[in-house]
Amino acid sequence: MSLKQRLLAVVLTAVSLAWLGAAFITYLDARHELDELLDAHLAQASTLLIAQSAEELDDIKAEHAPLLHEYSRDIAFQLWDKHQQLRFHSVNAPAQPLTDTEQGFSTQVIDGFTWRVFSMWNNEHDVLIHVAERMDMRQHLAKDITERLLLPLALTLPILAVLLWWLIGKSLSPLLRLTQALTRRSANNLSPITLQAPPEVAPLISRLNQLFTRISDLIEQERRFTADAAHELRTPIAGIQAQVQVAQAAQQAPERQNALSNALQGCQRATHLISQLLTLARLESYSQAQWVMCDLVGLSQQTLAELATQAYSQQHQLELCELQNPVYVQGLPTLLQVLLRNLL
Repeated sequence: MSLKQRLLAVVLTAVSLAWLGAAFITYLDARHELDELLDAHLAQASTLLIAQSAEELDDIKAEHAPLLHEYSRDIAFQLWDKHQQLRFHSVNAPAQPLTDTEQGFSTQVIDGFTWRVFSMWNNEHDVLIHVAERMDMRQHLAKDITERLLLPLALTLPILAVLLWWLIGKSLSPLLRLTQALTRRSANNLSPITLQAPPEVAPLISRLNQLFTRISDLIEQERRFTADAAHELRTPIAGIQAQVQVAQAAQQAPERQNALSNALQGCQRATHLISQLLTLARLESYSQAQWVMCDLVGLSQQTLAELATQAYSQQHQLELCELQNPVYVQGLPTLLQVLLRNLL
């Protein structure tokens, strides 16, 4: 997955999660506000029924009110007299009382449906009113409100995705230009990159330019080392060649032996020169290296082991005194070994 696609997926996922969270909070808030509003309507409807029934309770016969609206089936009411006789009720109201509570709000399950019920007596305490609403109707209303609020957001999600795709592509254009510039470069082009870039991309270009500079310096060091080695080795090799030619042309054994001895010394000088050139190359390559803690005793043991054969052949005795405590210094292990070798 490309960086552009990844950014788009992350942003759209974050927006979708935020919308889902907003939808959940909206649903809870709508449920709460609807419960408060509809509870108030239940109490008000009970008051109106009490006012209507207060005139002549004896004139009200046991009958039911007709359904006037599609939502009427989700709303029910009952009028009970003080003798616990049902005097008036809605069509969908059951024969038994909607609740056992005689004052205030309560929740009751009747025939598999949960009802929110408000109950109250009239002033004469001879009429008991139960007004109820089905809770699933309230849930349906809250869900409908939430869906209507989120529908515009859902419709704008594809538009937002297209807009984000364009904006992300526009924002990543400096990286695309940098990629194209590096693609068009030849392998020998180590010149600095000159591109106008935002602050986020500028450090990357700066690090690339530093890398190009270091590579250029290393190549220049390699060229300089090659030139120095060719120049310095030309003389001893020419001397060795001349001594070998003398040895080939010599008629007497002492003259031949002397020429071979000179050739051997020339080889030793060339070997020493090569070692010095390699040391110089190491110095140049270690110019940017970080120093570390080095064990001088361990480095000395390694160096003595390397030079033991040469010292024995020249009848020299090398000895490393034992120390009670280790000795540590800050430095570069390879160059410290070169230093010890030169001293020995």
